[in-house]
Amino acid sequence: QAINTSTAQGGMAIAHDPVNDNFGILWRQSSNIYFKMAKRTTVGEVDLTTSGTGGALTVQSGHSPTMCFDSTKEQFVVFNTLQTDSTQVAKGYGYTNSSKNAMEQKWSVTIRGNQCQTPAIIFHPGINKPILVFRDYYDSKAYATIITIASDGASATISSALELSGNTSNNEVYMRQVFGLLYDPDRTDKLYIGTQMDHTNAFNCVTLTVASSSLTRAGDDEVVSGGSSDRISNGLAGFVHDSNTGKDLLIYKQNSGGLIHAKVVTTSDTGVTVSSKTALTSGNDTAAGMTVAYDETLQKIVVIFSDEGNSNIPKAFTVDTSGTSPSAGTHSSALTNGNTTNIGADNFVSDAVYDTNTKNIVWVGVDTGNNTWPRWWNLKSATQTTNLTTENFIGFADAAYSNS
Repeated sequence: QAINTSTAQGGMAIAHDPVNDNFGILWRQSSNIYFKMAKRTTVGEVDLTTSGTGGALTVQSGHSPTMCFDSTKEQFVVFNTLQTDSTQVAKGYGYTNSSKNAMEQKWSVTIRGNQCQTPAIIFHPGINKPILVFRDYYDSKAYATIITIASDGASATISSALELSGNTSNNEVYMRQVFGLLYDPDRTDKLYIGTQMDHTNAFNCVTLTVASSSLTRAGDDEVVSGGSSDRISNGLAGFVHDSNTGKDLLIYKQNSGGLIHAKVVTTSDTGVTVSSKTALTSGNDTAAGMTVAYDETLQKIVVIFSDEGNSNIPKAFTVDTSGTSPSAGTHSSALTNGNTTNIGADNFVSDAVYDTNTKNIVWVGVDTGNNTWPRWWNLKSATQTTNLTTENFIGFADAAYSNS
């Protein structure tokens, strides 16, 4: 469904409130970032609605939005970068009534006094607070900060920004983009941050030790070397945790050839190690843009990508991590309907989240085949099973029965 009927640009974000089954959506339109809360019309239906929610709220001018949901304060925490040296701020949006069907801005807090780039945010379950990571435009270094929302939800503060690089070598210091954030439930006091380096398309993972009000650097490991046979493409990578197998994956696009690859990530308190790469696509299935999410119903990782080798139509496939190496399932046919043709070649597959209530993945992107409107879709597996057995089935009989 169209989120808004005006031309949008690449870059969207979505987060889910699992208690109230509401979504927060960010998108870029012209020079502004907009926020809208969305509710379903009918639980389980593919059609979604954004009506009756107070309309879109302007966050601020700029681009590159990111967002998470703070479940302890029931607020969507948002951030986007500005293209000028204006003050960069994060904002919180909370409910305005007991029906939980409308939201308003509750607070704003300054993150940086100059231009930032490629932000990413995560709600960290170990401390029950959002952690924001961003790149400083001027010194080409990445930083992380904790956002603490006040008990009344009306204001917020931030911790001292931690510089992620810890080496004087230019190859280690200069970070081109922040790519992905990984929380491993087996290590509740850690956060793993992916950064593309400024040399030969390499990819590093910085390990942080997380306390309630401070962050410290625990390690820095190169996970994609940037050599001729293993180079990462700009803006197309992410970490994802498989709750069924307990494994973590790095999924990324190769700079040469455009195929999607994966590596198994093994975490420790001081860093990570990775397996050799495994190709998840082949032939002409090359990614122009992609996002990943874990489907708790399928118990598999789901990759959604715009297929650069086939008119940029959106496709999806699952990733099984139960074996020694990750393996890709059969690719879906085009994820299109009557008014959706393609999702664009400029990273317009933007973000995805798993909805625990309807057991579907909801994803957002810009529909370049239909007025370049921002849209969201339900992604439902072809086969959804239940836990119905002869032991837990309750039925109705028109005559007496026995258990003999």
